[in-house]
Amino acid sequence: MFREDFNSYVSNTGLSNGTNSGDYPSGVTRFTLTDLNNSMSSGDYTSTQAGMLEVSDTNGPVELETQIINILGYVTVNFSVDISGSGPLEYDPASHTTDATNTLNDYVNVYYSINGGAYTLLQNYNGDGNLNHTLLPFYTNGASGTVPYFPNTNLQVSGLSGTTLQLKLRFQNWASDEFLYIDNIVVTGQ
Repeated sequence: MFREDFNSYVSNTGLSNGTNSGDYPSGVTRFTLTDLNNSMSSGDYTSTQAGMLEVSDTNGPVELETQIINILGYVTVNFSVDISGSGPLEYDPASHTTDATNTLNDYVNVYYSINGGAYTLLQNYNGDGNLNHTLLPFYTNGASGTVPYFPNTNLQVSGLSGTTLQLKLRFQNWASDEFLYIDNIVVTGQ
């Protein structure tokens, strides 16, 4: 029904140095990218690399929002997305209220909306996040982390129903040696 594997775009399609690059946006119909704080600068990017969406040094939250997906006629709908990370990603729970500006907290949030309604946040997926975030680095609050710092996850949600579905991923990281990877956004129905 819907699949985005980021393979059909030229390398560097997305946001690079805070501006549109590659095939984005004219050659992209399945998703949009938004730099929520307009904080990306030279060297920062959220763009296709090696057949996936790679996120580096966003300096604040960036959102990927899928197109509206028609799910009418399916009894149950499922979606999945591959999410991983590398580098010294970190998160300090005490700084949560300043996530978008504190130059430290890295995370990935996954949301879904049924029938154009409010987005629902997937909280603490598989125990690898918290009430505010879907996925967080293992390295938190100054503790000693070990590689990998971020849970490599095939996130799966099932049992949805309605007429339309829209997905949103919000993510951020704050250093050029920290990377988040998004791939294989898949929606199926039965």
